[in-house]
Amino acid sequence: SLHSEIHTIFIIGYGEVHKALGLSANFDLETAIENALEETFQTFADSWTKNYINEVSSRISQNNELYMDYYRNISIEQFVNEYHFLWEHGNEIDEGVYNKKRCEVDFSKSIEAISYDLNIIPYCTYIPCFTDNFKTKIVKVFSPNGYPHMYPKIFTE
Repeated sequence: SLHSEIHTIFIIGYGEVHKALGLSANFDLETAIENALEETFQTFADSWTKNYINEVSSRISQNNELYMDYYRNISIEQFVNEYHFLWEHGNEIDEGVYNKKRCEVDFSKSIEAISYDLNIIPYCTYIPCFTDNFKTKIVKVFSPNGYPHMYPKIFTE
């Protein structure tokens, strides 16, 4: 994670044929783990049938989705090699952090403190709810200078 207040969980799953990734960040460690697992399972459950593989293969040449094309075409061995540095330099979860009592987070104050600590300017994007009478708010917080990119093949740091 970029900051100790934010727990970032990255799950890498693979077998002989299939691979999956799950990523989540949250102020609460357990929520970050749950969301990363959910994303991983969604990737595995992406209808990997013969029809799906044939459909994807026929669309790849017409598609300009750099990340998805790379992900779909990379072999399991290449996939493992791309993320191997995480096994060497990754951090294990500290049980003290995991077992820490959950507490309410003041979202605005936390974003302000994190942006100050890291000397980055946060961008907050509000995504309106598409269903009437549903009181949820979705706000995505990001910073263009927080991560250089997500393309492991050309990641040099």
